[in-house]
Amino acid sequence: EVSSLRSTVAIEGSGLRVSRRQRTATDAPPRARRQEANE
Repeated sequence: EVSSLRSTVAIEGSGLRVSRRQRTATDAPPRARRQEANE
C-alpha cells in the first residue's frame, strides 16, 4: 500500500493532499472523522 501510495503521489502531485486526507480519515478515531466530514 505504501509504495503504491507513493507512486500515486509522485504521478498526481496534488493528489498528495487527497491521499493524506483519506489516510487520516481512515486511521483517525471517530471524533476526527466527524470533523473531517464536517469540513
